[in-house]
Amino acid sequence: MDAECTQLVNLLGTGERNKISRTELANLLGVCDRVARERVEEAQLLGVPIVNLTNGYFLSESMEELKQYTRRERHRESTIDKKCTALENTEWFD
Repeated sequence: MDAECTQLVNLLGTGERNKISRTELANLLGVCDRVARERVEEAQLLGVPIVNLTNGYFLSESMEELKQYTRRERHRESTIDKKCTALENTEWFD
């Protein structure tokens, strides 16, 4: 884990009761909102169990929280895929 990921993990609390908003996280990291999201994603790609269930990031304290988060993300993935397919097949410009 690099220094940026370690810094992120050290700022996050464990469990939903310790969630932190993305705005607050960005301020604590000293970066903009987009960079904060990118850092969270990078850490997740390393397997760090960072979740966002109700408008705040935190380290998952249970497999159930992690499963809840991944279910939600898979649903979002499915919805995005459906929108992209519909847009790719649009007859709007015909």
